[in-house]
Amino acid sequence: MRLLWYNFTIKGGEKLGGNYEKNMFRHLQETLEKVDKLTKDIAVMKIEHKNEMDSLNLKIVTLSKENQSLKAENQKLKDIINKNSSNSSKPPSSDVFVKIQNSREKSGKRPGGQPGHKAG
Repeated sequence: MRLLWYNFTIKGGEKLGGNYEKNMFRHLQETLEKVDKLTKDIAVMKIEHKNEMDSLNLKIVTLSKENQSLKAENQKLKDIINKNSSNSSKPPSSDVFVKIQNSREKSGKRPGGQPGHKAG
């Protein structure tokens, strides 16, 4: 936006256009030019922001679909792992041996005969 400087006359014959007015006018022009530049910069930033948001939304949709697919595959594999002869048609011989933990606490003694013990 460009303003043009004119010498104006106000009531009483007093002329506008002294140094103060010229400086104020120049300052107003500079300010308006800065506002125009900032307005253009903001418009560019808005377009960039919209493009980035569109890209991120697309990634969200893609990752959500991938996540659902992986969850389904994970559940299918868990179901396969958890099958045994009691909940499927598999024979008992195919069941995996599960070792039962010893519930006794260690006494701290060495295994075998203890010193000072008399057999008898």
